[in-house]
Amino acid sequence: MVLMNGGESIPIPSWLSDEYLLSVVRSFRNDPTITLCHGCKLRYVSDPGIFRAVMHYRSQKYALEQASNLVLILGSDEGEEVEDRAFAAQVQKYGKILPAIAKMLHDVGEEFTHPSLVLSTYKPHPVIILEEPGIRGWTPSWETFESYEDVLSTLKRVAQFHAASYSIHRTTISLANFGEAAPPADHQELYGSFRGEFSYFCNSAPEWIWNETLESKLRMLNKRSTDRLAEVYKPSRTALGFNVLNFADIELRTVARKMHSTDLGADFQNCFWGSPAIDLFCLLNVTISRSLKRSHRNQLIQQYHYFFLETLTKLGYLGITPSLIDLHVELLRKGFLDLLLEVGYEPLMNACEINKTTLQELQSGSTPRESTKDESKQEYFRQHLKTLLYKGLLDVIPSGEIQRRVMEQNSIFPREISIYRDILPKVHGLLQSIGYSTLISPRCTFTTDDPKTMLVFEDLRQAGYQMVDRRKGLDLEQTRLVLSKLAKLHACSAVIYREDPTTMAAMMEGPISTNPNRQDFLVFYKMCARMIVRLVESWKDPQFDEILLKLRNLPARAIEKGCQVYTRDESSFNVLTHDDVWTSNLMFKYRDGSLDDVLLFDYQLAYFGSPGVDLNYFLEGSVRNDVLFEFRLNFIREYYDELVETLQELNYYGKFPSLQDIHVEITRTGYHCVNAVFCLLPLAMMEDSENAAMDVFLRDNEAGESFRWQIFTNPRLEPILKKDLVRFHLLGYFD
Repeated sequence: MVLMNGGESIPIPSWLSDEYLLSVVRSFRNDPTITLCHGCKLRYVSDPGIFRAVMHYRSQKYALEQASNLVLILGSDEGEEVEDRAFAAQVQKYGKILPAIAKMLHDVGEEFTHPSLVLSTYKPHPVIILEEPGIRGWTPSWETFESYEDVLSTLKRVAQFHAASYSIHRTTISLANFGEAAPPADHQELYGSFRGEFSYFCNSAPEWIWNETLESKLRMLNKRSTDRLAEVYKPSRTALGFNVLNFADIELRTVARKMHSTDLGADFQNCFWGSPAIDLFCLLNVTISRSLKRSHRNQLIQQYHYFFLETLTKLGYLGITPSLIDLHVELLRKGFLDLLLEVGYEPLMNACEINKTTLQELQSGSTPRESTKDESKQEYFRQHLKTLLYKGLLDVIPSGEIQRRVMEQNSIFPREISIYRDILPKVHGLLQSIGYSTLISPRCTFTTDDPKTMLVFEDLRQAGYQMVDRRKGLDLEQTRLVLSKLAKLHACSAVIYREDPTTMAAMMEGPISTNPNRQDFLVFYKMCARMIVRLVESWKDPQFDEILLKLRNLPARAIEKGCQVYTRDESSFNVLTHDDVWTSNLMFKYRDGSLDDVLLFDYQLAYFGSPGVDLNYFLEGSVRNDVLFEFRLNFIREYYDELVETLQELNYYGKFPSLQDIHVEITRTGYHCVNAVFCLLPLAMMEDSENAAMDVFLRDNEAGESFRWQIFTNPRLEPILKKDLVRFHLLGYFD
């Protein structure tokens, strides 16, 4: 017996008959009076061996004709107790995992609809038979969501499913066997059609993109698109990873409507253990309009995370919960899928009518190539690709008295002596070996700690170096020069550490840690956080009410947040960070009116860890706001290019970071942006700059509070702070 499918003959096992299905349904319904109204309608779905059958029947229990919508998943090696891991995983999914998720959510008052397991057996034939909910009041939706409010119900269902799977995996049932280093089998054909559209997109780029760098990147990316997609589907393996059970099939045809609510209908066949970015990118690119994605992307991501944590709380989960920053890191790591889906689904988004036929045409590749047909799309992709370029997503990878006490208890002087005496001379020697004669920092001519700590430097002012007005912030040219020096410092430190890790021994603990002797800086951070709370309260602006609730918790969470910044990921690219790069620790030299050089000094807080520590703190705390807004991604790209070039010239034999790795580190240590804006920026912008005033700033008395209020109510600070508060809120830094 065969079934015709688009001209192709599909063999049907002889045992898969009306009589067999009738006996299965009678057993499942526990009703021997069921009789068929007519023969079952069998339809081939996909390999390997998936069919759908619609049964119409009568029974003495029901006055009206009934129907069952069945899905049949056939295993291999008939007649044997097969060792088919994929088939066994399907049995576990439908027989154990989905019912467990449904029960968990039902117990806390949440609805979760999934196919009912009618039969799972290995003998006499390996088969799984499911009854889908689609026959009972669910109808497919072929329309994209156009408003933020409309998509929230679906977003919530996805987050609830993810959260329940996350909880189950970490408490009762391991879901790791649902993860593989490739897209699910049923997705291969669809992704093949996407790659056709993506290939057209990349190959047509020279006609409209007008950027040789982007053209080259797209050509290489096109050649390696299969490898990049495989990387997307690899579950995160590090301690910082964030995995869930994905639907992995969120499309218009699987987002179904029931009554007047929107929910996820049935289709769990491709469930996949991996990054939540997989489902989120599908949701953002396939089920919502392009305009909604571009205007509300961050809000939707934040709302998903809120629903995710809300569900974990309802479920009584007491383990570690992923932060919004962790989620943004996953979206960065898996960012290639975002581009592939956006380009691949462009023909669908431009169809006059979206229906089953449209989807079939897309899968077959018969739709017209739409990704770059008109000027508005070309302009959008020109700008969008630059953003992806600067994020590394187009790369192909072959990653006073109070002050004195604080300094003593945090080993600041021994640390700085080690930097100037032992490390910086090696840095300068490495740079000279590749023909770079300019210094990173001033030479220290003498160091001693007996009878008291002392460091003696060459006089920079005699050499023409000078401070700049910290109140104005650094301009484009100054910022680029500082980042160039930072990149060289970071590259050299990586080489030095690779050759002798003990060199960095004094810098392995950050300024904030759980060590009680390393917490004096928390006084400063907590004071600044309290001043920000007081300032926002004084605005009496309702749009900041939600942010204010979170801000009030920050002083009590200073250690936790600080430790996030200073937790070193040993599997990532680590460097010696200056950790206090701002205008007052920089001296610039001009020659004939043109910028010539810059030197970094004051290594009291130096720390061996993520390069994101320096990049976040410097860019947010020292660069002119309008310059940072326009060139943020360019700055990171330029830093990265300089870093890699220096590593190559120094013959560094460790693993090179990708640009995407650098962005991941910037996101992971992103709370340091908050430290820079809350603690550094107010000081940088204050009108009076007497150094002695820092002791007044740190005093916990009326004089200190009055002085701090004067600094934080600077009218030039308020507009910058308002924009950054909203941005930090959407990025999850206050969660």
